[in-house]
Amino acid sequence: MDLWKKLQIRPGMTAAILHAPVDAPTLDGPFELADDAAAAGAVVQFVLNRAELAEKGGEP
Repeated sequence: MDLWKKLQIRPGMTAAILHAPVDAPTLDGPFELADDAAAAGAVVQFVLNRAELAEKGGEP
């Protein structure tokens, strides 16, 4: 199964990918990549732990 399907990103949605490391899994799918997370229908943010999540503006 494709990762975007597991994340429930649907075809035609917009998705923002934040802080992806070089070795992050590929998120290719039938959706548009958004430059602005606030305008995206889905946001995927990569972090290592809760402290990093809080630092980058997520909610722990």
